Amino acid sequence: MAGRSNAVINDRDAHIRSQIEEHAPGKDSYTLVAKAVNVGVALLVYARDAGIARRVCDVQTQWTGTGPAYMGNKGAVGIRFRVPDRGCKAGEVFTYVSSL
Repeated sequence: MAGRSNAVINDRDAHIRSQIEEHAPGKDSYTLVAKAVNVGVALLVYARDAGIARRVCDVQTQWTGTGPAYMGNKGAVGIRFRVPDRGCKAGEVFTYVSSL
């Protein structure tokens, strides 16, 4: 089953992005910033192209499983990235977590 998960996530990514763009005010386009997947737990983060998508940097993903042998039927995934301010290196750090 592990070999199929990439195709499923790519299919879901295309579907989610099409729905976001179809229903977005102004019909803006969006970019997948990052995805983190651990068996049945997935997290996909999108950003508007005309917004912060082109400024995102330092993208990090992480996952963990729980239970016997950390099999992944329960656990968490996380995504962290930085968006630098214009004229300032620090900017803001965004962290997203999905857990089951």
